[in-house]
Amino acid sequence: MRAIQYTCCGDRDVLHIANPDTPRISDDEVLIKVRAASLNPFDWKLRSGMLGDYFQMEFPITPGRDGCGEIVELGKNVDRTQLARGQLVSFICSRFQRGSLAEYVAVSAQDSVVPVAENLTLQESAAIPVVGLSAWNALVETAEIEAGMRVLIHGGSGGVGSLAIQIAQHFGADIFATCSSANVERVEALGARAIPYDCVDFTSEVTDCDIVLDTVGGKVHEDSYKVLKRGGRLVYLLARPFNNLSAEYGVEDLQVNVLGHTANLRNVMDLAATVALKPIVGHVLQPDDFEQAFELGESGKAGGKIVLTIDGWSNISKTNKESMTQ
Repeated sequence: MRAIQYTCCGDRDVLHIANPDTPRISDDEVLIKVRAASLNPFDWKLRSGMLGDYFQMEFPITPGRDGCGEIVELGKNVDRTQLARGQLVSFICSRFQRGSLAEYVAVSAQDSVVPVAENLTLQESAAIPVVGLSAWNALVETAEIEAGMRVLIHGGSGGVGSLAIQIAQHFGADIFATCSSANVERVEALGARAIPYDCVDFTSEVTDCDIVLDTVGGKVHEDSYKVLKRGGRLVYLLARPFNNLSAEYGVEDLQVNVLGHTANLRNVMDLAATVALKPIVGHVLQPDDFEQAFELGESGKAGGKIVLTIDGWSNISKTNKESMTQ
């Protein structure tokens, strides 16, 4: 099979198309023929070496944390009442070395593979698992959101932030969200009052929040203490380094467990199947365009999730294409 891999950390030039063996599944896994895979910030941060202190690197690594595909084989312990051969599923990869930017991937069936929501497109089904789980675990599981709560979401036009707005709206919260001035209309269409960070200081626009969801970190994290009411909760994905001022402001500072707790993926997909919960897909590319995909992701200007259509993989590798034009 073909897969995008790297054998050492570094810039985008360490990425290449490889031909590893099709993975063998354990008794608790399913083998999925990947049809589409999404790119998340974790992928380029891990490849660059930024997360080396958090993960033990075992090469080669295939990037891609989530995607959508068809089950082609089930381990003997997999519950056949929930999953079946030929079923189209959304999934989160259970090992970061074996990512979704490959023609086939072996994934733990427990909590990491769920049937697609029929009202989502193939690309949306690939884009929603990690960002949807991140938003759900942050707001519902960690912050314990309730109707009427005042919520500030940073990065409201991003992958996690845009779904967090939709989830918060479903729970009846009063929502504010930061974004660039170019994305104000998009964020307000999702159901939040937009705060354009390139025009105003968010600390002057909102106060007395019950919850702040930080998807940015650094100074944004530290300034977020100022807009929380006492007893409020500042929840974050990966905001370090920052000065923990929670005791000074009388609030809770809580990191969200995402890939270590995937049981809520089914809740995300159930919600997507019954209400308008949709990820924003900014770019749909072919897998041979992996360098462009990573460049877009690292630029922070993708305008939505980046999805690669793995089932459209060309028979001609990018290297061969370039040689033919010379």
